[in-house]
Amino acid sequence: MAIKTMSKITDPITGTKKVKATRLYDTEKVVHTKDDAKEINDALSEHNKDWGINRITGKPRKSSPEGYKVSSNCESCKPRGHNIRDPKFVEDKKHIDPVGLYKIYTDMGPIETCYKEIFAEALEEYNAKQTRKSRRIDNYLTHVLQDQRRGTMKKNSKVDNSRKPCYEIIFEIGNRDHQIDRNLSIEILEKFCTEWMPQHYPNLKAVGVYLHADEFTIDPVTNKRIDSAPHIHFDFIPIAHRLTAEEKEDFENWKKELKEKEKAECKALGKKFSSEEFEGRDWAFERAKKYGKAELNSLSLQSSLSGACAEMGYRTQGINTAQMQVQKDIRNDFLDLVESYGIPVDRTVNANAEAKVRIEVYKAREDNKKILKQIKETEKEVKSALKELKKKEAEIEKRETAVKGLEVEKKDVDKREKEVKKREEKIAPYVERIDTLIEDEKKLQEDKEELNEEREAQNQKEKSLIEKESKIESDKKALEETKAEIDTSMKNLHDYEESLETKETALDTREEELNERSKALDDEKAAVEADKKQNLEDKETNDKNAKEIYDKFESFGPLEEKYKKYLSTVNSNEQIKVNVEDIGRQLKTELMEPNDSWRDKIDYAVANFTERCQKILTKVQDAVRGFKNFLQGKTSEDFRKMADDMDRNGTKTFEEYQHKWSGDMLDWQVEQRKQKLQLKAHRREIDIER
Repeated sequence: MAIKTMSKITDPITGTKKVKATRLYDTEKVVHTKDDAKEINDALSEHNKDWGINRITGKPRKSSPEGYKVSSNCESCKPRGHNIRDPKFVEDKKHIDPVGLYKIYTDMGPIETCYKEIFAEALEEYNAKQTRKSRRIDNYLTHVLQDQRRGTMKKNSKVDNSRKPCYEIIFEIGNRDHQIDRNLSIEILEKFCTEWMPQHYPNLKAVGVYLHADEFTIDPVTNKRIDSAPHIHFDFIPIAHRLTAEEKEDFENWKKELKEKEKAECKALGKKFSSEEFEGRDWAFERAKKYGKAELNSLSLQSSLSGACAEMGYRTQGINTAQMQVQKDIRNDFLDLVESYGIPVDRTVNANAEAKVRIEVYKAREDNKKILKQIKETEKEVKSALKELKKKEAEIEKRETAVKGLEVEKKDVDKREKEVKKREEKIAPYVERIDTLIEDEKKLQEDKEELNEEREAQNQKEKSLIEKESKIESDKKALEETKAEIDTSMKNLHDYEESLETKETALDTREEELNERSKALDDEKAAVEADKKQNLEDKETNDKNAKEIYDKFESFGPLEEKYKKYLSTVNSNEQIKVNVEDIGRQLKTELMEPNDSWRDKIDYAVANFTERCQKILTKVQDAVRGFKNFLQGKTSEDFRKMADDMDRNGTKTFEEYQHKWSGDMLDWQVEQRKQKLQLKAHRREIDIER
């Protein structure tokens, strides 16, 4: 079965590389091992599979073994000094031409400057809303670098999958030994990085786009300079957006409704609903699909690779992460653009790498076989020549025995001996080549043994990976048990919260009762004010009646003198009361007349007069008590406070103020009653709870 081999071969004798033809493969060599032929055929058949539709031309994608490979490797950012060709970084780099071509399409400056320019407004808005100082972010770049979150796909302890502030994709067409026209390559690279990437991958914010066409290597065999293929460093920061408060509330409600709906569907189908699977969904992708924003917390604009992928429509599916899908689509888009220029491309991803290594080995082996065949043919010629020489020598011996003196035959023998020596000299290089070929065969055998050892090591690695995966499964089960315990704790906490809500409802009920009691007190206060108004009206009526009685009693001189004497000799509350009662009895005695109607009138007048005197007595008592409580021992500052209190309670005269004070109707007295009632109610609630 014929196989295809690389166009560049290494001469097994001289060690130099030769270019056989412009095409990539030929079919001159033959492989005799069935397993080797199968591996190579599998690698070559990879090109014939369905690659989909070209997004630029709309035609089916193609892959050719003679096509050009493209590179679109994504990794953390290189130092900016290397990309902008800072002399401090590149002056000691021997593979960079100091006068070579390089170009800067975009450069936002150092990473610190980029973060300030992109996230400053969102950071200021976030910090303004934080009430706790510990939750504020002083430097967002430092916050990202110190983030302890790590990816879930980590299987190699040597791989750093921590959160990166910036990423870089290096785009390249071909390689050092197989590249297209340099000007065309630069045109395609520039168009893809400055036009296609910002339009189709908007969440990958470009902070630096740098073209490098100034790198080269020195061939170790020919010692000639070989220019590397032009390439572009595309530095970007992945950005994502956070939901607003209204969108967040709407999303939580939608999520609850979806959960209830799926619970009902599972119940109808007789299946068990798994809350863990429901909560474990890629909700960032769902948020991005519904609102165009993937993040739930933190800044309104933030650095997040997973969030950026979700907002661009990518979600993790098993081991095929969203980032891997983005990288694959970017590579296919890059291949589509190169293919749209009529350039053949090789879309396979290292599928035939091992086969190509084997092809080199087979090629060297077949070349060695050809040389061995030539050497064997030469050996046959030497052997035939030696056999002929022996025959000639036998003939010479016979001739020497027969004719020892023949000079002519002797010269002929000498001539033949010289020819034999020449042939021996001619054979000597081939003998050396045979030794070299034997050593090469040994090296090939050693290479084969090394290949077997590498396979054995690979098998050991795969076994180790299987063990790690089993360990991850056990860790996952332990994590699920821990999560179940957390769910139980959360349920207990929820029950406690419900009991707190019940108590809070009871407190609200008691607060309403207190408000009703306060309202009743306000009603009592209004009733007191109404009584006050009624008392004033009664006072006016009594004053009017007293005036009429006084007018009728002007002729009674003794009564007037006694009344004046009473007014001037009041000393104590009890004495005033006795005097008033004496006045009433004396009036009844002096006014006793046989005329019933007149006597009735006098009785009524005396009764009214007695009532009026009692009111006067009450006023005098209030005045004395007011003097003792409000006037005796008071300073000017106390009187100012009292005046303010009178203004606040709407009392114009001291009598009104003293009347309100004695009836506990002042605003601060009413407030004290309310507080006492509230305190009493609170104590009653505590007793009930106990």
